[in-house]
Amino acid sequence: MQRVLLVVDITALILSLLYLVGAFGYPRGTMDQPGPGLYPIFVGILLVIASIGSIVTDLVKPAQGELEIPKGKDLGRLLIVAGAAAAYVFLLPYAGHLLSAIMLVFIVLHTMGLTSWPMKIGVTIVIALGSYYLFDILLMVPLPRGIFS
Repeated sequence: MQRVLLVVDITALILSLLYLVGAFGYPRGTMDQPGPGLYPIFVGILLVIASIGSIVTDLVKPAQGELEIPKGKDLGRLLIVAGAAAAYVFLLPYAGHLLSAIMLVFIVLHTMGLTSWPMKIGVTIVIALGSYYLFDILLMVPLPRGIFS
């Protein structure tokens, strides 16, 4: 199992480094006016640090036991969330960020077992509008508008 986790961690590190290299291709702006590349660079650095930390942890204190693959209901939830994420990516250019995010967040909350409909709707709206406000308004990262263009 240690070898499998180490391979996963090294793969995560490689993907994180590729993400970080791609992030440096976006304009960073200035201290007064941050550009759209600032957030991806920050995220890329955090991913690289987390990947290195996971590799070090696996080498210093190897995991015990067996790796359990989800089965039954857990596998179903995993596939639904992965499908919702794929649908978000597919719908993004057509429906835009706002509608795609609403669909993704609602499905994930429902799949993870949140039972209160008002809570599901409220959290979905807050996350979708909050992500739009953060990226499009504050960070000035143009998000796909889809049908709202």
